[in-house]
Amino acid sequence: MKNYKTPHFRKTALFVSLLFSGIIFSQNISVDPYNSINKNNKGIKKMIVKLNDTIKEEHFFDKTGMPYLLKENSFSVKYYKYDKKNRIIKRIQGDIIRGFSCQEVKYFKNKTEVFSYLTEDEKNLQIENDQYLKNKANRIEYTIVGNDTISIDDAYAVVTSDEEYYKYAKEIISIQDTTSMFNSFAFKNLMKEPKYMSFKADYDSKLRPLNEKYFDSRNKITSDRKFSYSGNTINITYKVDMIGTGEIVQTLDSSGDILTEVEKQKVIKYKYDKGICIEKKEFQNNVLLNVTSHLYKDDLLQQDLYDDIQNGGKFITDYVYDSNKRIVQITNSSNYSKHVYQYTYEYY
Repeated sequence: MKNYKTPHFRKTALFVSLLFSGIIFSQNISVDPYNSINKNNKGIKKMIVKLNDTIKEEHFFDKTGMPYLLKENSFSVKYYKYDKKNRIIKRIQGDIIRGFSCQEVKYFKNKTEVFSYLTEDEKNLQIENDQYLKNKANRIEYTIVGNDTISIDDAYAVVTSDEEYYKYAKEIISIQDTTSMFNSFAFKNLMKEPKYMSFKADYDSKLRPLNEKYFDSRNKITSDRKFSYSGNTINITYKVDMIGTGEIVQTLDSSGDILTEVEKQKVIKYKYDKGICIEKKEFQNNVLLNVTSHLYKDDLLQQDLYDDIQNGGKFITDYVYDSNKRIVQITNSSNYSKHVYQYTYEYY
């Protein structure tokens, strides 16, 4: 079986990552990935997620209730380390295709810096991106691969065997805890690689972001976002490799919640109840594309509803809690399928 990885997918994923992943390193946000579901994780040692009696995820918590290890479908593992303010200071990710990555975060009074270890995937991506940008600059839109003429967006697809494509599978699947993760061959090799600053954010006296920059290992800026503030309006200008430039204008209410977000012909409108977002509508050229609704009861999320008006699909997520306000069941339903996930806990 052949496997393909194209820059087109990568640059889309990169764009989403660059626009949203920086918030995890914000100065004034205490990170708890499960805060929107479980109101109290203290005392939980392990959370197990099953689908049809098959374990899909295992979440491990420290004694303060902070998650520090996540195993997903035996395909990936994530590790988090925090400072005394519950801000992430180290994040490790491993999956069966890309192996390990590691970021270390440093917080200062008015800035945050993230340092990454150079991964094999980053090295390969740099080569692909350099060639892609060179061809774009030379107005080369198509190239020959074998007997086919294809666009340059697909020209650098990586074709490998299953064995090569999933070369980290054995190590990732064998990880049972942090000790086995730290002792894995792939992780130890990553720790021998050089570190470089991959992200930097500067803040004003109110700890509002002024600019956010992402760098590759050669100190080249791959994404640059600048923020300016005027009354209840935030202007965000960005420049992203292989995406281009753009501007996002956010309008806030008196509580600082985003009411509208405009980017070219795309408009997003938000609705709140007591500071909690209960509705999000997305428009393109004044045409309503989709609506996302959130239903709460006693401050607990009961249901998410995504109505894809453009394509006719509906996706519903229902939440069930126990008497301690901890999630015990999540049901994902759509026009095409239904999946029920059961949550069980082990305690200290």
